[in-house]
Amino acid sequence: MFADGGTQFGCQLSQSAYDGFVVDAMVIVRIAPGHEDDWSSIIFTNSDITEHKRAEEALRKSETRYRDLFEHLPIAIWEKDYSAVKTMIDDLKGKDVRDFSLYFDQHPDMVRDMVAAIKILNVNQAALDLYCAASKDEFFRFMNGSEGRVAQVDFPAREFAALAAGETHFGSEDVVRTLDGTDIVAYSITHIDDAHKDDWSHVITSEEDVTMRKQTEDALITAKEHADFANRTKSEFLANMSHELRTPLNAIIGFSEVMKDGMFGPIGSPKYAEYVKDINASGAHLLELINDILDLSKIEAGKTELNDEIVDVMRVLKSCLTLVKERAQAGGLELSCDAASNLPALYIDERKLKQILINLLSNAIKFTPTGGKVTIRIWFHSDDGYVFQVADTGIGIALIDIPKALAPFSQIDSDLNRKYDGTGLGLPLTKALAELHGGSLDLQSEVGVGTTVTVRFPAERIVSETANASTAAQNESSAAE
Repeated sequence: MFADGGTQFGCQLSQSAYDGFVVDAMVIVRIAPGHEDDWSSIIFTNSDITEHKRAEEALRKSETRYRDLFEHLPIAIWEKDYSAVKTMIDDLKGKDVRDFSLYFDQHPDMVRDMVAAIKILNVNQAALDLYCAASKDEFFRFMNGSEGRVAQVDFPAREFAALAAGETHFGSEDVVRTLDGTDIVAYSITHIDDAHKDDWSHVITSEEDVTMRKQTEDALITAKEHADFANRTKSEFLANMSHELRTPLNAIIGFSEVMKDGMFGPIGSPKYAEYVKDINASGAHLLELINDILDLSKIEAGKTELNDEIVDVMRVLKSCLTLVKERAQAGGLELSCDAASNLPALYIDERKLKQILINLLSNAIKFTPTGGKVTIRIWFHSDDGYVFQVADTGIGIALIDIPKALAPFSQIDSDLNRKYDGTGLGLPLTKALAELHGGSLDLQSEVGVGTTVTVRFPAERIVSETANASTAAQNESSAAE
């Protein structure tokens, strides 16, 4: 080794230590300075490099595992070098560019230059399969060509803008083209690890084909849009049928009333009078049902307008109780009212308030057996607002069935209420009318105990006692005139 003119020689070897353990050692033999010609002084150094060798072996195994994992992952993985892109972005920052999204939108050629500057270091088999590439060389040629990566602008622009803003993790969903010309929807995630965040020399991008998932999502969205459109069409159709349906029904009821009341003299046979009563009752019932259907449909179609005015609540309450009193007496029920005599006025659509109260009272009377009790309570408070509550001791509703009772066109199927007819619109319509005024409806019930329905209107609809007195004085003045 020294015969060739060298003065130093080193080698690695394994040797036994004094304790019997074999260690890895680095042995260096060199000629002492000044003795190069006679080799009379030779220096030997011996260093234990066992830990160093172990670290090297661990690193080699770690890299092997990483490469095996990289190659066999089912998700497409790219290893890329973005260092040239970082240099270009740093140059732009030096030119005082701050809004990179706007800048890249205005300078697509700069984006293409940055994309072209990216070096693809490696890709795994899943990436080749995703892009239908037969080899890595074919993949690289395609991505660096006009049909592949360089042709894309929108996605890289968003990615570069995010990285320029200091982000090290960026995800995006985009349409990409494969080597066979197929467009797929791919979800990509770009990540710069902490070890390379200053130079961007090692960037990992994972990519997954989500085409089928997007098609399923789009199909669901389309189906929902079609369903919403069909529902709106149904609601608008029913709302527009008001005149056509109500006119003939009003005629049926009107003519039957003329016959029933004998306006033009006696009909003749008593049987005809019985038939006329049936016609009148059936027509009135049918009109009531259709009115409910049309009113609810108009609300759903957004075609219901409120004619708000200052309303004397006690007057409206008395009117409603008068309308249902006979029905309650016929059913053998006790009908009571718990309300203060000095209730303030309410700023509301009077006709719709009557509709709400009559619906609640009629429902309570309908589902309360003989001997039961129906009570209406009214109170107001600055926190609760104006509250109307109707409680009965009727058949009640199971907790699980309450949502069904509040849903349009639904009827609870049980032995207790199967004998009662109707469209099931009373409560849903009342709830919709309350919400139309900014209020709410709450239903509490227990089978065999009874039902309590509470309707609340916002406090801002309460008219002060001063305003109420002024309105009453105006009404009295108008009546005197």
